[in-house]
Formats: sequence, structure tokens, C-alpha cells
Amino acid sequence: MTDGLDPVYHQVITTALKENKTLQNKKLHILDRVLAVIGLAGEPLSVTALSVLLEIKAHHIVQVLLGL
Repeated sequence: MTDGLDPVYHQVITTALKENKTLQNKKLHILDRVLAVIGLAGEPLSVTALSVLLEIKAHHIVQVLLGL
């Protein structure tokens, strides 16, 4: 099962990660945290809001998301 994640989103995220072999472990950790917050958020969050919540620099979040 997908642990509550919509099967379509799970498939898209899984495929994106498998196809993008260049993500380093640090970037994967950031991506994991960003996707967790996005999935649990009750409303859309800006990169700035994600940055504050996760205590990660905004440009790191943007780099990871653009890499998908």
C-alpha cells in the first residue's frame, strides 16, 4: 500500500525519483521532508513557508524540486 498517499501521486513521485539518478543523498533527504510537509499541509505552501518550517534554505528546496 502507499501509506495514505494517493496511488497516482505515489506512482509519479516514485517514477520521478527512479528516473533522476543524479539526486545526492542530501537532496533526497530534503525532498523527502518537503514532500512530507506538502502531503500533510492543509493548504498550498510557498517555498518560503517550507523553508521556515523545515529550516532549510529556500534555494535548496527550489534546486531539489526543479530536479524532478
